[in-house]
Amino acid sequence: KCKATLIGHSSNVFVSKFLPQTADHEVVSGGNDSDIRHYNIENETCTVYRHHSKKVLSLSINPRQPRTFISCSADGTVRLYDVRQQYEHSVTQPINTQPDETEDDIISQAYGGGRAPSFWRSNGIKKIVCPSSVLLNYDSTIGRRRYGINNHTLFSVDFHPIDGVSFIVSGSDGLVRLFDTRMIRKNAPALSSPIVYSNKKFQNPSKYETTGCAFNFSGTEIVVTYLGEKIYLYDVASGDHIETEQKEEESSRRAKGSGESKNDSENKIKCTTWHKKMRKKKLEKVKQRRQRLTQVENRGS
Repeated sequence: KCKATLIGHSSNVFVSKFLPQTADHEVVSGGNDSDIRHYNIENETCTVYRHHSKKVLSLSINPRQPRTFISCSADGTVRLYDVRQQYEHSVTQPINTQPDETEDDIISQAYGGGRAPSFWRSNGIKKIVCPSSVLLNYDSTIGRRRYGINNHTLFSVDFHPIDGVSFIVSGSDGLVRLFDTRMIRKNAPALSSPIVYSNKKFQNPSKYETTGCAFNFSGTEIVVTYLGEKIYLYDVASGDHIETEQKEEESSRRAKGSGESKNDSENKIKCTTWHKKMRKKKLEKVKQRRQRLTQVENRGS
């Protein structure tokens, strides 16, 4: 039995999720029209967030704050929303409101999706910015210079299932990055991510795009899917296939002979308690492996 039909998206819908603790009365969704929609089935309202400029591919709800969620898009941004807040370029309307544009106003998903420039001009809007919801911007000037990628599509985001502050992002550069919302530098993802998960047999950036990533239920492992490649499982605690991007950034700066500011150094040194525990576990495991190897060698001699 179909209990409700939710309309409003003008094109393909790529993701939808129930908001917890709402008795399944509230749903958030994202699609090729670049809209994020928050449906309240009980109140029969729908709030539309027109913040992304290209298709929305993934949403993840904060396990500690169920009224907040993050989104990622082909426009290279990760955005953070709180359904209790009001944002610019958002509107609340009846839940049965029909789309206000035609198919010609929507760009094909093969070209990144979103609305055509003609639609925004007809509505008196030159460019979507909405800085209030931006959490990360991979397509900023700093991001493009760092990664050498002009159009950085972000395919997937996932909150850590326990701590409520850590989340992972997968993108078209073939990497998965772990972020902490308390350490974010919006236009400098490389300086915001303490740990990067990368298959070492691939080049960096890789031609194999990371099309999906997710934590397991305890947050100790990450599963990653690659376009045209296999599925890989990364151990968060042991650090298998882990590269530290901050070290790469530091080496690059030293090679260029440019000095670092005090703030940059502090941002590299900062680490959350959770990350420190992960690194400590990694060192303990390495120490145990060495001890076992030593025991084996002693027995052989």
